Amino acid sequence: MDNCAHAHVLAWQGLQKEIDAGHSGLDGQNRVSGEAFLVGEHTQNMWEHMRPFLASCGLTVPRVRVPVALMLLFGYVVELLCWVLCKCGVHYAPNFTVYTILAVSRDFYFSSEKARRVSGYVPPVDRETAVSRTCAWLQLQTLRDPASKKRA
Repeated sequence: MDNCAHAHVLAWQGLQKEIDAGHSGLDGQNRVSGEAFLVGEHTQNMWEHMRPFLASCGLTVPRVRVPVALMLLFGYVVELLCWVLCKCGVHYAPNFTVYTILAVSRDFYFSSEKARRVSGYVPPVDRETAVSRTCAWLQLQTLRDPASKKRA
């Protein structure tokens, strides 16, 4: 949260500079307005990224690999069934969708380079500390949630 809040403050300061300059003195490469920024370095696959968070909740990374094509087939079937149920007046929002299958079966890489270049963003909290804090928070949430004890 510290890194995210810090990035928002820098974005606000950048917007203030643009307003003060009348949007005139800034080239398109260094404008904050109308731009999207990622703040966080992530250069490992999704499951390696999730491993410490899952472990803090007493869960493990899945070991069985199922072909993505087969999972997508099931995802389309689930979505079709939900569509049919919706037409019958039953509304159900499944967690198992084509989108979630694609999200967990792809590697994603994120870079803060643009935020660094445009706003001077440097994360105040390093990744190791951020992961440690998040895992501690997840452990606390797991202890508070009686349903999580049934899942573990």
